[in-house]
Amino acid sequence: MRSGSGGRVRDPFGNIWWISAVVEDVAPDEGMRRLAEPRFAEAMREAQESLDRELSGT
Repeated sequence: MRSGSGGRVRDPFGNIWWISAVVEDVAPDEGMRRLAEPRFAEAMREAQESLDRELSGT
């Protein structure tokens, strides 16, 4: 499992591009443990909700 940092942009043609960088390699159990931590869970929730807003146009 890889831990990374990144974001997304929408180009003038409406395409969404994901830009990311690997920050570290982590064992699968460590990745799952991190997702259980509130700060990581909140970051994932925000990424998912903001993508939903972007795709729905709201």
